[in-house]
Amino acid sequence: MKRLFIAMLSCSLFQASCSRLSPEEGEQDRLIRAGDRVQAAGDPSSAISVYRSALDKNPTHKLPLYLKLGEAYMNAGRIDDAKKVYEEALPFDENDEAKKQLGRLYLSTGQPDAAISIFDEIILRHKDDVKALNGLGVAYDLKGEHQQAQGYYRRVLSINEENDQIKSNLGLSLAFEGKYEDALKLLRPMGEALAATSKQRHNLALVYALSGDQLKAQEIFGKDMGVADINENIHAIHMAPRPKIMPKEALSAASSKETLEATTEKEDAA
Repeated sequence: MKRLFIAMLSCSLFQASCSRLSPEEGEQDRLIRAGDRVQAAGDPSSAISVYRSALDKNPTHKLPLYLKLGEAYMNAGRIDDAKKVYEEALPFDENDEAKKQLGRLYLSTGQPDAAISIFDEIILRHKDDVKALNGLGVAYDLKGEHQQAQGYYRRVLSINEENDQIKSNLGLSLAFEGKYEDALKLLRPMGEALAATSKQRHNLALVYALSGDQLKAQEIFGKDMGVADINENIHAIHMAPRPKIMPKEALSAASSKETLEATTEKEDAA
């Protein structure tokens, strides 16, 4: 999920003068920033405590805080608590942000049908919502219904054709269906670029491994990992049932947090 920072906008952007923040609001903002820092440092348990304190200080900004709190619970592996938080946020979730996070939670716990129900509701109200469309694609890939999934990825690309994460998801979906050449056409430009991320390289290596080109897969994996990890990934790819191919380091489209997070970063450009 894209981190949602509380918008403390400067008064000068709108008017010549305005009242100062109340002490409670200032304290809440300090707590939120502290929670963000410990969350970024990889300490979700401490972030949970800090966000809870921020919510107790002043129950304003409820939705952003609930989203942060739910994310921290998910990062801590407390899935039931995260689900409860997102459900509590639904009554004041005007833009379906909590609902989208709830859908992502269902994807991460291997419940694609529950996720589809959530994302379908969102699409009824916001037909071009990038995260919801991507979520539907991921869910249908998890169900093994790859052509259905590809339809949703292509809908996103019709909105924003430069969305590299969706191109990756589409390429992996094609590979899961056995259309390796089509998949490679999408993934090669990203995975072989000088500025490629390790995730983009691993996606490309995954497709080469699925297609039977083990040498090429090992070559690409080798840019980021040692021999033992390469062998572990290659073995996992061939042993895992499709489409739930989730090798240790080769990030697929299935239930990665970054899948939905990255589409959020592209929404402003869509």
